[in-house]
Amino acid sequence: MAQKRGCDLRHIFITGDITDSGRVSEWGEFLDILGEYPQLKSRTLFVPGNHDLNIPDRNNPARTDMAFSWTRAMRQIRALKAMCEVQGDRVFTVNDDGSAGATLEAFLKTIDVATVLDAYTSCSPDAGEMSIGQVWEKVFPLSVFPTDDQKYGVVLLDSNAEASFSFTNALGSISELQAKKFRNLIAMHKDYTWIVLLHHHVTEVGLGQASTTERLGTILTNPNKILTPLINATHSTSIILHGHRHVEWFGASGERNKVTVISAASSCLGGAYDRISEPVVNCFDLVGMPSHMRLSIRPSKSLD
Repeated sequence: MAQKRGCDLRHIFITGDITDSGRVSEWGEFLDILGEYPQLKSRTLFVPGNHDLNIPDRNNPARTDMAFSWTRAMRQIRALKAMCEVQGDRVFTVNDDGSAGATLEAFLKTIDVATVLDAYTSCSPDAGEMSIGQVWEKVFPLSVFPTDDQKYGVVLLDSNAEASFSFTNALGSISELQAKKFRNLIAMHKDYTWIVLLHHHVTEVGLGQASTTERLGTILTNPNKILTPLINATHSTSIILHGHRHVEWFGASGERNKVTVISAASSCLGGAYDRISEPVVNCFDLVGMPSHMRLSIRPSKSLD
């Protein structure tokens, strides 16, 4: 693909919905495919989508996860394991003050999964030091921090609201702790361009004639938690990449279009394309100095 486009392929970004319902077989297939192409795996960064975390039963939309159910915990564990295998040694957790913590791989090695799951199988408050939900909260955001060689950073956010019912599984939300870490991260590195990955859309522009019900059922409830720190950053420009709505769209926000927003099309729902069986890929070039980078967008094409 890089040879066809004549570009240096540094990153492959996937903005969620890797699986249909977070099943072991689906994650296994994804990891097996990447395992066959180590040169792609080493460049891939991804965030989870609502299909990876919030679908109790794809064949039964009325099914719910009961309180303290272990099934959502297992979907979170599968997603964490996949993230660790693909990018665990390349992404870092973020401390409350915005500084770099441990790599995802190192952080997860400190967690006793069996003890964590005890919190879901026991009524005792002492069942475990923390639940998988608390572990999940500590993991995000993840970041590839700017370096002398790479004058930009990448932030991976979890935008999925916790849901136990299929009809509310698509709602998005950024937790207060994650927002705090993100805000401090951007403030600490405000002279650099940031690429932000999340699943949910931060604006409704470009949604066409979507119904009110569809809009409300898939909305990110607090996009200001992301947009405000990026727009208020003194020097840097930023790029937000998201999926979820499966509509190809490009836009900008803030003074001098400081924040570029890119919505990915979907190979299964079509997006801007009628040939839904053919995957679609956009290539983007970062051009300019660290604090004033801009996107050079190459035309979308379906892959041969």
